[in-house]
Amino acid sequence: MPPRGGVSSALAGLPLEYLSALRSYRFPPVELRRLQEKKLRILVEHAFNRVPYYHTIMRDRGLMPNDFKDADDLRRLPLLTKQVILTGGPQDFIARGVRVVDVRTTSGTTGPPVAFRRGPGTLERIVALRLRRMTMTGVRLWEKAVYLPYYGSDVSGIARLSGPRPGKAVARLSRLLARPRDLVTGYRVLPIGPGNVEAISRMLVRYRPSILRARPSYLRRIARVVKGFAPSFQASTIFTEGEVLTRGTRADLEASFNAQVFDEYGSTEHSGLGNECRHHNGIHLNVDYFIFEFLARD
Repeated sequence: MPPRGGVSSALAGLPLEYLSALRSYRFPPVELRRLQEKKLRILVEHAFNRVPYYHTIMRDRGLMPNDFKDADDLRRLPLLTKQVILTGGPQDFIARGVRVVDVRTTSGTTGPPVAFRRGPGTLERIVALRLRRMTMTGVRLWEKAVYLPYYGSDVSGIARLSGPRPGKAVARLSRLLARPRDLVTGYRVLPIGPGNVEAISRMLVRYRPSILRARPSYLRRIARVVKGFAPSFQASTIFTEGEVLTRGTRADLEASFNAQVFDEYGSTEHSGLGNECRHHNGIHLNVDYFIFEFLARD
């Protein structure tokens, strides 16, 4: 957990970051490329000067920050694999002089879980991109949302719907901004697995969220169950993740919930990497914040 007051104080620069994010995702390709190169040079210099792992790697290869002019120069560095992170200690990857304000851990579905420690700048970027996604999809702050993370066989019987935490308004705002998915006041988490789909379906009908987020295959199963006892149940917005969203599944979810369906691309390591907007013409990759490399030949 971040230290007391850590999240709220870490977001001092959020308004400027959000305004910058609203401008940059509309840049034409030439300007996006320039922005990428500018941010890359700043990041490489930061990594060389403050991150022990990258300082050592670059020194061993005879590299200096000014050797990196554009994204192609990243090939001079080795891929950072999970095994490298697990082998080294946390201090190898924490930038000197940067305060840790948030810690997130991967799910462990592809091996041992990995903890990622975030500084204020990273947290501001993550929240700004969430706010931008809300702008692009029409989500409003006062809506109710339920996130249904897949826990598999680890969920037995009836899972519990997370409830709002008491506390002062500032503390509640800090927790709202630090949530892993949606910046809405009615955000709840409800773990799902093969054995509790019916119980979860009844909880959803009672809570009446307008936003659902889950794997598309489980949302499809929930739709079938809910239809049996609450055929009028609807959700205005659905976010899918973790699986390929086929055209058939999208059509089923839209019809079953009378909702707009938005597919997303992200990870625990980086948070939101891309999402659909209201035009549904594909996923907008956040290339103003990340550099993507396509490895498949097709």
